Amino acid sequence: MSNERDLLFMHLEQPSGAMAVATITVDKPYVESLYQEALSQQKQDVRVHGFAPGNTPLNYLEKTYKLPIVEHLQQFFLSSCVLNFLTDQLALKKIVVMGEPRLKALTLSPEDGASFSFEIDTLQIKLNQDWDRIAFRAPGRKNYHDLDKQVELFLKEESIDNAPAPAKINMDDWICVTLQPVGRDRKPLLGSHKDTVWLKIGDEESDEDAQNLFIGKKKGDSFESKASFLQNYAGNSFDTCYTFAITIVHHLDQAKFCLEAFRRHFKLKAARDIHLKLIEVFSYRHDISQRRETAEAALKTLSRNYQMTIPEHLIEKQKKSLLELVHLNPDYYVYKAQPDFKEKIALLAEKQLKELALIDAIAYKENIQVSHDDIVSYLNLMKRQRTKEFIYFSLPTTKLYDCEVLFSHEIMRQQCLREKTLNYLIGRLAKK
Repeated sequence: MSNERDLLFMHLEQPSGAMAVATITVDKPYVESLYQEALSQQKQDVRVHGFAPGNTPLNYLEKTYKLPIVEHLQQFFLSSCVLNFLTDQLALKKIVVMGEPRLKALTLSPEDGASFSFEIDTLQIKLNQDWDRIAFRAPGRKNYHDLDKQVELFLKEESIDNAPAPAKINMDDWICVTLQPVGRDRKPLLGSHKDTVWLKIGDEESDEDAQNLFIGKKKGDSFESKASFLQNYAGNSFDTCYTFAITIVHHLDQAKFCLEAFRRHFKLKAARDIHLKLIEVFSYRHDISQRRETAEAALKTLSRNYQMTIPEHLIEKQKKSLLELVHLNPDYYVYKAQPDFKEKIALLAEKQLKELALIDAIAYKENIQVSHDDIVSYLNLMKRQRTKEFIYFSLPTTKLYDCEVLFSHEIMRQQCLREKTLNYLIGRLAKK
């Protein structure tokens, strides 16, 4: 997210080692600006007996609509600004966060601005100076010649079309855009603040609004829109019709797998290096790819050296998420019938939380940074079912009710940082 410092401020307290309280404040002028815009919309849209359209007195409208508008603005700032800013600031302060921040209190009024307070579970992990000097041996590949032929075929198929990626946006492409709400006078309602988000152009009927808005456009295009999916992003608790100034800052063509981005992502030099890296997702043992096995082994090796206590409420929440995923598996009832099913789910939930904490701690200690190119390379891996296997820390779902929705740049950056850190971890351990 860019240019936020004039809009949002954070105060952080850490009364104990395992808990932090963060308070995000929004300056009064920006709350008042958005409030007046929402009220002005009601003046144009609401029909009141005795008054001509557009002439309903503001004092009547404010008396009638102030409460629902305030509730709407709470949702608007929370979803489009505050949570993203909180994620960004906690990462800048290198705080290892466990689970999702919990909103504990909020106040908002056009007279006083807004304040959002969160409780945050944190974990302090002190990595040793020689944290990477531990015994580790990466799992080997299967020695089937057929694997090499499969990789060669994959490379041949992906190299056939050397034409540049299409400039215009098509179905299934990823795009990165900035959003800025503007008033009827076309002036920004939130100063210089722009929200940066990602969107996958879905191919369902429910994605029609985004398809109509973006397909055929290209990187660098700027325009305005009142599309309904943008109103949903602003909040669905109140009927709004904001105008958003939009700029497309990146376009990632879904049809073309970029071997150069793949090479850059894994810091590969020779063609032989690319071949060997791809073998990792073609070589399987007990239905687990060599890549997955390597990532699991590296994280397990490191976690043995660090004792962590994960709060029970976080484990329970993670168990719930896992059960929702497992329930979608056709073999769910087979798994559920196993006598140790619940125990395995609990152990997996705890394992995943520990892995996230460790990987974040390494990222902060080693000062690993994520560039825009890193995110593009990360998304490039999602283009093919086989290369998706390289991704260990997957994105949360980008869909809501089968419709692709705008996805936070901060969450995208965070997941990409974890993947980049995992590659760094594997590389460091393998060299010892």
